[in-house]
Amino acid sequence: MNRKTLVIFFIGIILSFIIFKITYKEKINYLALGDELVLGYTPFDSYNKSYSDYFSEYLKNKKNLGFYITDFSEYNYNIKELLEDMEDVKEINVSNEKININQAISSSNIITLSFGQKELYILLSKNYDGKLKNIDEIYKYIDEYFSDYVCLLNKIRKINSNKIYIIGLYNPLINTNQDTIVKLNQIFNYINNKFKTLEDNKNIYYVEISKEMDNKSYYIPNIRNPYPSLEGYNYISNKLICKVSKKC
Repeated sequence: MNRKTLVIFFIGIILSFIIFKITYKEKINYLALGDELVLGYTPFDSYNKSYSDYFSEYLKNKKNLGFYITDFSEYNYNIKELLEDMEDVKEINVSNEKININQAISSSNIITLSFGQKELYILLSKNYDGKLKNIDEIYKYIDEYFSDYVCLLNKIRKINSNKIYIIGLYNPLINTNQDTIVKLNQIFNYINNKFKTLEDNKNIYYVEISKEMDNKSYYIPNIRNPYPSLEGYNYISNKLICKVSKKC
């Protein structure tokens, strides 16, 4: 092989490597952990697409979706139960193969967490009769909820350092009383600020949804049920996509 041929050969290798680096997309393994919002529970007691389904479709359309797992999420699932399942190394079958929850967490590039929406709705509804009462009880619940979140994030971080996106909470109550509006705004400002304290420089991100979800009948069409419509789930997904793509 003469010198000119050798130079062309090495240039070809370098160009091939550059093209590979430009076109290569790392497969993203996506794990959605949470309650009925992960399962796509609707305002009319049925199941449909969830925010995580829409988000997985976004990754699939970009041709870089590896696995997508929601099988560890459950109706009425809460953070304490997830912590117990991690401790017990809960197993499920995915595509006829056994996988435990810690393996799923460990092998995920992106994890989304969404917990507590129904619990907060029940608590707010219990303390609402035209006016909001027992405010201290509500704030106590919020503080305990965030304490559980800190424990969960610390436990996940022991086995995975990749990106975690925390889906926020929204106000499911229809506000008709000015005093209640003020108190609810204060509560959700407190919640949003609490969520922001969970963010850090170690790939933990907060997806805020309360400002747009609150009091939108096309997102929450049933006043007796806190779950989003398809439009609501799609909105949550779009907020997540915006955060993942670093556009907001």
